[in-house]
Amino acid sequence: MKKIPKTLILLLALVSLNAYAWMESWEPKFDYKSANFTKLSEGKVQKLISMYAKDSYGAKIYAEGAEIDLNNDGIKDYVIIIPWMGCGLAFYGTDTFFIVSSCDGDKSISSIESFGADLSDLIKINGKIYYKHSDMLGNFENSIHNHWVYQIFSFDKFGFMQRANGDMEKIFPAVTIYYKNPRFKQIELTKADIESIIEQTIPYLHIID
Repeated sequence: MKKIPKTLILLLALVSLNAYAWMESWEPKFDYKSANFTKLSEGKVQKLISMYAKDSYGAKIYAEGAEIDLNNDGIKDYVIIIPWMGCGLAFYGTDTFFIVSSCDGDKSISSIESFGADLSDLIKINGKIYYKHSDMLGNFENSIHNHWVYQIFSFDKFGFMQRANGDMEKIFPAVTIYYKNPRFKQIELTKADIESIIEQTIPYLHIID
């Protein structure tokens, strides 16, 4: 099972999409609360991009951002969502950056590619902040289709972005076929499928000079 290349996504002529947050038309249902955050001004977003997200190839002019304590250390962190603004499905692609404080006094800068990312994907479960993530992956061992893959991530005391599916292991990773008529139906995943999902959705850790 392989992740679908961006170059192919740009050419996909698929169904019309109306989702704005983590491809919500196909999403699994689970209980959470919206996280409280402060939306950043356009000027602040562009300043943060110039400092920490220059290597994104997305349409930086359309970026949005928020200030929120992601790792519960009492220090406000930053989230920047930069849309690809491509054609077809690539219109919904994003590079999402997380600039998070560390217990050693430094900052950790991580990013991950997503589909349908939105600031509303910052959620709270049992007092802890998570990021809802969705991506498109191709064939699995028992399902030869394109799929939406849903996971959750959190942030540790060093500011590192970490997969948190284990916090709700009966739900995540949640994987459904990309149905023309949107709905969520979990497919059967093998151990190899789960390992492949992990391998293809590793957050990128940025080294900032």
